[in-house]
Amino acid sequence: MDIEVTKVNAFVADGRGGNLAGVMLDAGALSTEQMQFIATEVGASETAFVGPTEEATNHLRFFTPTVEVPLCGHATIATWWLLNSLGLQKPGEHTQMTAEGILNISLDEAGRVFMEQPPQELKGFVNPNIVVDALGISLDVLSKDLPPQIMQRQLMIGLTSEAALHELRPNLEKVSKVSEEYDFFGFHVYVLPENEQYLASVRNFCPRVGIDEDAATGTGNGSFLEYLRSYNKLPEQDVYQIEQGIAMGQHSRLFGMFRNGRVWIGGTALPEGQLTIDI
Repeated sequence: MDIEVTKVNAFVADGRGGNLAGVMLDAGALSTEQMQFIATEVGASETAFVGPTEEATNHLRFFTPTVEVPLCGHATIATWWLLNSLGLQKPGEHTQMTAEGILNISLDEAGRVFMEQPPQELKGFVNPNIVVDALGISLDVLSKDLPPQIMQRQLMIGLTSEAALHELRPNLEKVSKVSEEYDFFGFHVYVLPENEQYLASVRNFCPRVGIDEDAATGTGNGSFLEYLRSYNKLPEQDVYQIEQGIAMGQHSRLFGMFRNGRVWIGGTALPEGQLTIDI
């Protein structure tokens, strides 16, 4: 049986870059094993599978090439952008059922998709010496303002400069080992530049779930904004912009905002093509 998967770049910046996701819109009849096989064949960092549900507008499941994950930001943006572009969902307010529960989705007239993030939990600290060893840097490269700390499923790590961020060559085996030992998905490394357009430049490494580096991380940046807010480090503004993927040659732009006490992450997308997979 042939399965059609659409490839979509989510969180594009000025019509380029973004993070590739696979999207299958009519996946209700597929088994978990078939979804995992398709995601492995697609080879994107995540593939989203859309099915029916009586509790929300759509039911979404997310798979990396190796495992199912409870929620994926860029694959969510890709899915709802595709639904909107095909005329299957109109601009307005919607909901999606995920393993994290029912989350709100907003489609605006400009083609941007915003996704509500689940409640965020600030967790424990990680020894800076362990962090710098995994990243292959010295302690003086770490920001002195905020400590390496786990927010939700990501370890937040501040650096002192954009050059240090873009020059990172982490030891992915060590990153995975630390992530597993402390039970989070990956390292969310950031710098807060003096830039009027962007709040932060970030990189995200999640080898524990099969993603060496992500070009645009929706859930990770949602946790990042909550992390900054918990330390009163967010400037007063309605919408924040974050850039990611520069070191990968995939410049991506993410928008963040707070609504009704929750963080929302948004962006736009562009199609990459179709892929036919025999299952």
